[in-house]
Amino acid sequence: MNFKLNKKLILGGAQIGTNYGISNNKTQTISNSKKLIDLCETNNIKIIDTAIEYKTPNKIINYIGLKKNFKIISKIPHLKKSQSIKKYIKELDNKIYSNLLKYNKKKFEALLVHNSRDIQKKNGYLIYNKILDYKKNNLTKKIGISVYDKNSCLDILNKYDFDIVQLPINIFNHSFLVEKFLNKMKSKNIEIHARSIFFQGLIFINPENLNPYFNKVKNKFFDFHQDCNYDRIEKINQCIKFLDNIPQIDKYIIGFNNDIHLNEFLNIKPKKYNLLNFKKYMIKEKKFTNPSQWKI
Repeated sequence: MNFKLNKKLILGGAQIGTNYGISNNKTQTISNSKKLIDLCETNNIKIIDTAIEYKTPNKIINYIGLKKNFKIISKIPHLKKSQSIKKYIKELDNKIYSNLLKYNKKKFEALLVHNSRDIQKKNGYLIYNKILDYKKNNLTKKIGISVYDKNSCLDILNKYDFDIVQLPINIFNHSFLVEKFLNKMKSKNIEIHARSIFFQGLIFINPENLNPYFNKVKNKFFDFHQDCNYDRIEKINQCIKFLDNIPQIDKYIIGFNNDIHLNEFLNIKPKKYNLLNFKKYMIKEKKFTNPSQWKI
């Protein structure tokens, strides 16, 4: 592909065997999931991003089996409201060892805190200390955190040291694109993994068919679609070019509905096109940029 993204690309595991994503209404079969993973291995895409709570994807990944050189990034479960942190930590060991056994791996490439609010709670440091112990005991190469909010991310990074931060960055969500913020992370040798780069698949939906929840910002989607001439490949081109202009980003996490979409992505032909004015599409309201707040 023209962007030489294979080394940067991480396969998003949430869609494996599911219909995860706002634009995805078809569940992957085991056969399609195997084709997708095989295509990744063929094209030197060697990392898959998943989570302990992704039950169906994990079952299918376990069933298919991964080659030894395929690396796993996983996320620890959310802390339930009724659960004490001490009890949570006690149960975590079983889940970590069980998942490593299922994947036939000795260690994870990285273990991430799935819900950043968990370590911001009272005694949240116990969760951090636990995943740090996993790193010290060689059960994971790296530790990290998945975030949605820049301010909470800053607060966490002022208290704890992480190797990886996963954050949402796309043409519509620029909330993390503050140069000082990104440079501060790089000064701490933190890997930045961009996720939701296609905005949960919203970029592929005709604005006329968007959920009414997005009516207030529908004009942003119309502008983007019109500027790309409603061309699917051009939309992908522009989304990747947008990320290419952010040098601090190390990896891109992308989930694919099937091997056909991955193959389409990998075979985008180089072509000359005008770089869009990305500021034109920026949405500032968190209730639209943060999928966890979507009321749809």
